[in-house]
Amino acid sequence: MWKVISTSVQGRSHIDQGIPCQDANHWRSGDDCLVGIVSDGAGSAKSSHHSSEFVSKFLTDTIFE
Repeated sequence: MWKVISTSVQGRSHIDQGIPCQDANHWRSGDDCLVGIVSDGAGSAKSSHHSSEFVSKFLTDTIFE
């Protein structure tokens, strides 16, 4: 059995500028494995939070399967 805690936190400069948290993480666990992916969004890209979310989920699901 795995115990997992994960979070992504919006940084102070993002809060001050009204920019969403651009980082994401996803994980999946099975009886004998745990897959976790962390994705650091590109701060210079306007919608990088969408890409970061998609990539971390897609890779987690793909590797787990």
